[in-house]
Amino acid sequence: MKYFVLFLFLYAGLNYSCKKDQQETDNRKLVLLETKSTQFGRSSINRYAFEYDSQGRVVKLNDEVFHYGANGRVDYSRVAVKEQHNGVSTARVTRLRYEWDEQNRLKKVVADSLYSSSTTAQGGIGEGGNGYLFRDVLLSSYSYAGGSVVPDRIVYKKWDKPFGLIGSEEERLYSYGSGNIERLKQYMFNAPITGIPGGYYMDFITYSFFQYSNTIDPLYTVYTQMGFNPVDMNLVISRNMTSAFFSRIIEGKVDEEVQPDWTKKTKFEVVVGAGGRPITTSCILKGDVETAKDVVFGQFATTYIYQ
Repeated sequence: MKYFVLFLFLYAGLNYSCKKDQQETDNRKLVLLETKSTQFGRSSINRYAFEYDSQGRVVKLNDEVFHYGANGRVDYSRVAVKEQHNGVSTARVTRLRYEWDEQNRLKKVVADSLYSSSTTAQGGIGEGGNGYLFRDVLLSSYSYAGGSVVPDRIVYKKWDKPFGLIGSEEERLYSYGSGNIERLKQYMFNAPITGIPGGYYMDFITYSFFQYSNTIDPLYTVYTQMGFNPVDMNLVISRNMTSAFFSRIIEGKVDEEVQPDWTKKTKFEVVVGAGGRPITTSCILKGDVETAKDVVFGQFATTYIYQ
C-alpha cells in the first residue's frame, strides 16, 4: 500500500473544463507542492519547493540542484547537507547522472556517488566516525515504444531519495491514450505494508486505471521541460489531471488479466483558483477487504502554490 499511494498526489484532479483557456494562458510557475496523507491513523506531510532560472528551467527542488548540459537536458544533480545534532556531525552528498538517447529522451539515471559519514566531536576534536559510499549504481532505466516521448517501461531500484539505502528492483509498465496514462501495471517485490505492528513484507502486482478531466496537471509543464518528474523520477506525469481511478492489488508474482470496475472507482475533489489552476485536490481511498466493504485506507490532499 505504501508504494502505490504516492502516485495519487501526482495525478489528482477533477473536471473543470470551463477553466481550460484561462489555465493555458496563465504563465505563473509552480513553486510549492505540498502533500498530506493519513493512513491507519498516521499522518505525514511532504513539501516540494521549486526554483527556476531565467530560462524557466527547474534548477532546484528542495535541496537538490540540477545542472544542465549542452543538449538542454539535466546533466547531473547534487544534494549536499551538513548537520550537527547531540554532538554528532553528519555530512551527506548525493550526485546523480542523467543519460539521454539520441532523441533527448531519458535513458538512465545513475548514482555517481552516494556518500554519508558521521563523526562525534568533543571540544572541537573528532573522536571517531563512520560512513559509507556507493559509486556508479544504476538506479533507473527507461524504455520507449517507437518515437514516443514518454516511457512505456521503467525498471528501478527502491530508494528513499536523496540519502536512503538502495533496495530491491521493481518495474512499472505504462499504457497511454491521448497523452495520458490509461493503465499502470506495477511489480512490487518485498514491499513493506504499513499499519501492521512489527512490519510485514509481501510481493504483489498493482493494476491502476485512470479517468481524466480537461484540467492540466501543474506538474506536466515541469515534466515536459525536464524530461522526467523530479519529485519521483520513476513516475510519469499525464497531461490532464485524474478525475477518478480504479486499482486492484494481486498478491504474489503471478500475472492476471485485470479490467477496471468503475463502480468502485475513487473520485477526486478540487478547488480551482485564479487562472483556472488547481490549488487543492483531495480524495478518500476506499476498498473492500474480504467481507468488509468500503474500508477507508487513507485520506490524501495536495496543495499547489504558484508565482
